Amino acid sequence: MTERQNFLVSLYREFGDKAQKALDFIEANDGKQVIKITPSADQPVGTRSNGVYILLDDDTLVPYTRDMPDPDEQPAQMIVVYHDGHSFGIPFDGDLGESKLLNRDDIPKDDHCLSDFEALLNWDFVGETKHIQELGTPIKLPEGYYLPTSAVWLAIFANQEEINNALRHFGGNPIDFSDCYWFAERYNVYNARGFNGYGGYLDSGNVCYAHRVQAVTLYPEI
Repeated sequence: MTERQNFLVSLYREFGDKAQKALDFIEANDGKQVIKITPSADQPVGTRSNGVYILLDDDTLVPYTRDMPDPDEQPAQMIVVYHDGHSFGIPFDGDLGESKLLNRDDIPKDDHCLSDFEALLNWDFVGETKHIQELGTPIKLPEGYYLPTSAVWLAIFANQEEINNALRHFGGNPIDFSDCYWFAERYNVYNARGFNGYGGYLDSGNVCYAHRVQAVTLYPEI
């Protein structure tokens, strides 16, 4: 990863969901200077248990349960997933159908083309999605919606049953884990990373193939 990508990863590990605010503060005061952050070894990365939560309309975060009141009785904003100290949101309308990832398959390899191990540690779905948009994607993401990275998808896969139950409960389309989905990460010039639901494994495909798109979003820590 580039020096700045390493910085962003360390920033997220230090501040979690408040990393963007910390980055905005740093850049407002120090321009684009990269500052290395070394988290304390005994500092907790997250305070909530792994699992699926619901962000209610009154900004209350509650664990998802199958006996939750109907949405008209208890409106909600999004699903929230906590996994190993990381968190992200899944919008109820995050199923964006099928699309190719990029308009061209001849864009040179760059620093965002990660190795397998780097990709599995990459939680920066915001930065990776913005880079895909800069390269030119036909995917029309609503404001505040992003493509998952490999690490984010693994957290979704680990919680697939509860996530799909929550999506059904709140009127969303469940994620079809037998289908293929795009991630916001290229593998090389021609291929990008994704999930192959037919075989149930992480895969790569030509960026001009049509795969499904499942959006994620930032969880605004209240």
